[in-house]
Amino acid sequence: MSDDLLEIKIYDEDGKLAHEVEVNASAPVELGRQMSDETNQEPAPYALVSGKGGRPRRLIVAAVTENTISRRHVLVERVADDVVRLTNKSHIQPLGFDDGDRFATNGPIELKLPFMFRLGKKSVRIASPDPLESLAEPTMAPGDPLTRSADYLTIMLPPQERLEDQFALPWLKQLLDVLQVAATSPEFCSTAAQAVVNTVRLDAGAVILKNGVERAINRVKSDIEVSEVVLQDGTRLEVQSHKTSSGVKLPNDWRPSRRVVQRVFDDKRTKYSGDPMKQPKFSGDPPSGGTGSSSYGMQSYVGAPILSSQREVIGVLYGESRRPGEGRLYAQVTRAQAMLVETIAHGVAAGLARLEQEQEALSARVKFEQFFTRDLVRQLELDPDWQRGRYAEVSVLFCDICGFSRITENLGAERSTDWLGDTLETLSKCVWKHDGVVIDYVGDEIAASWGAPQHQPDHAILACRAAIEMLEQLRGLNERWQQELSEPTAVGIGINSGEAWVGNIGSRQKFKYGPRGSVVNIGSRVQGANKYLQTTLLITGETCQRIGSEFATRRLCRVRLVNLEEAIDLYELVAEPPPNWADLKTGYEAALDEFLAGRFRETAGILGKLLVAHPNDAPSLVLMSRAVQCLVDPPPNVDPVWILPGK
Repeated sequence: MSDDLLEIKIYDEDGKLAHEVEVNASAPVELGRQMSDETNQEPAPYALVSGKGGRPRRLIVAAVTENTISRRHVLVERVADDVVRLTNKSHIQPLGFDDGDRFATNGPIELKLPFMFRLGKKSVRIASPDPLESLAEPTMAPGDPLTRSADYLTIMLPPQERLEDQFALPWLKQLLDVLQVAATSPEFCSTAAQAVVNTVRLDAGAVILKNGVERAINRVKSDIEVSEVVLQDGTRLEVQSHKTSSGVKLPNDWRPSRRVVQRVFDDKRTKYSGDPMKQPKFSGDPPSGGTGSSSYGMQSYVGAPILSSQREVIGVLYGESRRPGEGRLYAQVTRAQAMLVETIAHGVAAGLARLEQEQEALSARVKFEQFFTRDLVRQLELDPDWQRGRYAEVSVLFCDICGFSRITENLGAERSTDWLGDTLETLSKCVWKHDGVVIDYVGDEIAASWGAPQHQPDHAILACRAAIEMLEQLRGLNERWQQELSEPTAVGIGINSGEAWVGNIGSRQKFKYGPRGSVVNIGSRVQGANKYLQTTLLITGETCQRIGSEFATRRLCRVRLVNLEEAIDLYELVAEPPPNWADLKTGYEAALDEFLAGRFRETAGILGKLLVAHPNDAPSLVLMSRAVQCLVDPPPNVDPVWILPGK
């Protein structure tokens, strides 16, 4: 194989990169949660531990308490240069992956690199490491003297302008913009600090960043004991790396010049001290040479701002000249050296900005794939404006698990989590299969929508097809859980259609795509109406108008939902209509017309005959009960609209 490494990245439920590791792909690796028994406990996430008793290596991706991930959940094996086989070793917990059939409860599954899949509440990305190209010249080993960069200044400039030519420096900026792709290295900050020493020929260099800055997406690690600089407004900065030239040793209590760093933040400009004999001494700085050092005031300093893409100062590239140069009595930072430090700072800023953008893109993809199909994610990535809110014709579906509290009380907490996860995964699969968007999981309820972000003229039809498939998938779900549940899993589904405002209905930190408006409120209430009509799948008149004759439907009633003024028509959508469905539909709707006209005796007469042929038809029994109640206790004002008592 061309490359025997695999890159595994683990993202948390918010899409943040939690861990990344490269593993040798010549042997399989197992992903699972931490194992623990009375005498032994595996290391905490995200340790990579060797297998015992001939078992494969294990990457621990979750703590022992995270029950949505099994102890030995998935086996990862490379079978070709660009193909990996996943084997789901859990008989209960499914894998969510972004190919055509999103969910698999067992394996093996062979996928082409790169790909992502969901493991409990986490997401996993598996890829080959980025391909590398070699430069013509050999790469220098650590510790080799870096002389070529300094020689550029000699080769590039005529003798009378060496270190002072302003026209070559923009070229260096462009060069660093190209070279900043190397900023993905974990040694990014130490490389920048070393450049201040080797390229600019200063005695010390450091990268100082604000606390909380998303620096290099947790890949840039400090190579020193933490050293802080606190500005006047309380802003705290941390020295990420510092380097010194040969023969220079910084004291143990070394700190960067707070005066220089403060001025850089205040003015957003590069600051340098030049000839130290011309500079005033400031009591606000701890001596750079150490408390009481006789060299205090004899060093020269330079600080260049590291700017964010919003032109905010997020850090400082810092340098010191501590020894006299040739022909000078004192250490000095020249103007050209300050400009070079600024040039390198520009490259550092560009590299950090690029890394932040890459992380945001990865984070967005992880979040999007919790809602959208893989093909739709790819389309959305090509449309930068899709997240902007807009009005759209949509259909919304709400699906609630019946008797959830009763079932979970008997099942216990751990197995309830497994059962609920299996149920939600199974039902969500139906949404994605029919090109829908999962808006949210609220307890034991799924909310989904169609019609946005893609324009779907048949959104109502797609929603109804997904609902029917949900009911079909319950059979397999109940077969898997029949030994543990006291009753079969059942659901109530409501669908509504109309115009809604669609976009990110969450926040910048917690993305959630979906619709807002009365269409959504009505859809949720319609789902709740199933318990009063003793039905399974209800749709509104707005939805019924948009689906034509493809589905078996009948008009059930006209209702006024809780907290909603406008009365609406409710229809039953029957997944598997009985052989005599036409007679049942015709007879019931005739009885409903009589009821809406206030002729309750005629209503009861039609329903009485209908119930002889269909004694178990729940909507007929409900309508008969309403008609009889009106006959026994005639309403003063005939209002055939049914005001539902609750949600």
